[in-house]
Formats: sequence, C-alpha cells, structure tokens
Amino acid sequence: MTAVSADTGIDVSVIIVNWNTRQLVLNCIRSIVDSDFAGRAEIVVVDNASSDGSAEEIERQFPEAIVLRNARNEGFSKANNRGIAEARGKYLCVCNSDIVVARDTLQRLVDRMEGNPDIGMVGPRVLYPDGRFQVSCHDLPTLWGLFCEALCLDKLFPRSTLLNPIAEYRRAPAGVRDVDVLIGAFWFLRRSTVEKVGLLDEDFFFYAEDIDYCMRLRRLGIRLEYDPGALVFHHHGASSRQDACRYYIERHCADMRYWYKHYGRGYLIAAWALMVVNEIVRIVPYTIADVLKRTNAGTIRHIRCLRWLGGAGCPIAAVPRGIDSGRRCA
Repeated sequence: MTAVSADTGIDVSVIIVNWNTRQLVLNCIRSIVDSDFAGRAEIVVVDNASSDGSAEEIERQFPEAIVLRNARNEGFSKANNRGIAEARGKYLCVCNSDIVVARDTLQRLVDRMEGNPDIGMVGPRVLYPDGRFQVSCHDLPTLWGLFCEALCLDKLFPRSTLLNPIAEYRRAPAGVRDVDVLIGAFWFLRRSTVEKVGLLDEDFFFYAEDIDYCMRLRRLGIRLEYDPGALVFHHHGASSRQDACRYYIERHCADMRYWYKHYGRGYLIAAWALMVVNEIVRIVPYTIADVLKRTNAGTIRHIRCLRWLGGAGCPIAAVPRGIDSGRRCA
C-alpha cells in the first residue's frame, strides 16, 4: 500500500468506528495496511470514548492512521459521519472494527467500481473467522417477515423463501447481483454517492442505519451490488456483546425508527405489536434453556425487552426511546 502524504490524492478512505475492541481493531487495521491495494489509501479511526486503550495503541502501532476521539459514545451513525467528513478519498470504505480484509479485496472493489460507473455501493462476501458463511445482504424488511420471525416460522422452515425471507441469502448467493440491502459491517461506496444521498441518519444510534441508508439509495435509483469475489472476515457483534441485553433493546428501537420513518405510524404500531409477540413466544424456551445451562441471560434479556416494549418502547402511549442512546425512535 502506498503511504499517504499531504500532497497526494487519496483513492480510498477506510473509516473505522471503534468502541472497546482494541485487539480486533488493530487486526483490522493491520489487514488493510498489509493488503495488495496498489493505490493510495488512508485510514480514519473514530474512537467512541473507548476505555481499553484502543486509541493510544492505534496511534502507537499505526502513526499514519488518523485517529478522531469522541468524548463519549456517540453511536455508530454519528461516529461514521465524523469519519466521512474527515475522509479525502474518491472511494469510501465503511468498515467495522471487527473486520479482517482479505489481501485483494480493496483492489477488487476499486476495479469493480472503475469498470461499472453506475454502481453506487458494493459489498463483499462475508465469512465468520472460522470460514462459515455470514449473511451480508438481503431484501428490504417487510411486516410479513416480522410476522414469520415472531412466530419462529423462519426457524421451523429455514429453507422456505415464503416463511424465511432471507432463506435465499443464507445459501451464499452465487455470482455478482444487485440487492436491496448491504449490511453495514463493510460498505464500499463512491464519494459522489454520499454527496448525492447525504450522511447516515444520526437518529439511528446503533442498528438499522444500514437498512435506512440502503433504502435511501434505492429510492434515488442508485444500484447496490453484492460481489462474492471480494472477501472479508467478520467477528460479528464485538461491540454489542459488551452489553448484549441493552443493545438487544437498541436493535428493536432502531427497527421501529425505520418503520416510522419510511412507512408511518400505522406500520410502526404493527411492527411494535409483532415485536411484543416475538418476546412472549421466546420467554418460555429461553427460560428452559437457561435452566439447563445454569444461567439466566436469555430470560432476563427477553423479560427486560418486553418491559421496555410495554413502557418507553410503546408507540401508542408515547414515542419509543432507546436505552443507550436516549434518542426518540419516532
């Protein structure tokens, strides 16, 4: 990778948001630095007030990286927007801190974009570190999909494209294809796409900002493409696992924000009702599983979420509010 200097143009800006994932973010940066990319790149890390020494260690090991420190955890969207504002590249790579990039991925994605000027965003094939396939693209969510999930129909009939809307994408789509949604763990997009669509919606503190942004691209007629020839490895949930219960509720809050923003209050209430059913259906089996495992994590998570859905998360008596962000969802 060519070193970045003040008087050279930047081909790719890699933007990484970090929150207490010290070793993972170091591995991520190392994979980018060691890649076979022949162009000019810069790495912009936005640290959300980590307490594990992440920012200091990044500066020590990778002095060429730009490290922006937030005084508190600003959430995923706001932190990425700060990184995008700092970035100078023709192409922007929005990359989770728990990603490891294959050596030829950046070069392949640049070549793909250069050869197809009508593509606004492209996403790679995503694998778990052990090589298992990870769903990285899917159709836009529907209330039918929420219904199937609430009643566990997607689990009972995992191969049914009717009862499991993402069944098609669980089978590792073959070949390059246009898609509705690319998960936000790794995006590769043109600067001109961001200039046309705008920044991420900062009302999405964590989760669903990727679905929202892809929806905005689609409504402007911008193509999103999945390219299985490009590859990254994703640990998945490295930040959210630090407080799984809280972020489980944040995901519900973000989903309701999405439904309200794009479809209105009627859809918001319908989505909320299906989320309530989802939690009720899962309490008993998770309680049994917890007893067998001698833990109570699953039971507490679903009970706490159900209480939130009946209180601050209820869109009938009041607008939903998340736990971590404190932001309103509608």
